Amino acid sequence: MWAGANRIVADQEGTYILIQTSWRARNVRIEGQQGHFSTDRWALFAEGPKHYYVVEAIYTPRADDSVQVWEDLQGYISSFRVIR
Repeated sequence: MWAGANRIVADQEGTYILIQTSWRARNVRIEGQQGHFSTDRWALFAEGPKHYYVVEAIYTPRADDSVQVWEDLQGYISSFRVIR
């Protein structure tokens, strides 16, 4: 379903990797109405001294969603860090 990453970001110290992907379906029927469907996914992979962590956010926007939603989601993902 996911056709590769739109963005891959890694920090200089190598403590995390962020991957962003999106999937779009056009001209689909949803609850009897024809429209478009999209899903965006962010996955943050972080390494701690003893464990690996994955924080994932998947979001399916509505047509009337504000741009602020995207900024909030990116902020949530960016705020996760492993405290050593």
